[in-house]
Amino acid sequence: MKEEAETKFLYEVACVPLQQCLRHQRAAFKNFLESRANYPRFRSKHKHQSAEFTRLALLHLRMGHWRVSVAS
Repeated sequence: MKEEAETKFLYEVACVPLQQCLRHQRAAFKNFLESRANYPRFRSKHKHQSAEFTRLALLHLRMGHWRVSVAS
């Protein structure tokens, strides 16, 4: 999808959130097809938002700027 002209904006973000989105979508459809959930719905970006991290990370707001600290 990244190669198509209409979706070049996908290069502006890291690959991890895009991959995680596909994992969530796959799980949602699997649950639907196995009759464990309703048909997956589109989630508006104007409601609750969340982020996932592959490692433990701490976000700090200092003087109006976000800083990410990754703990080992």
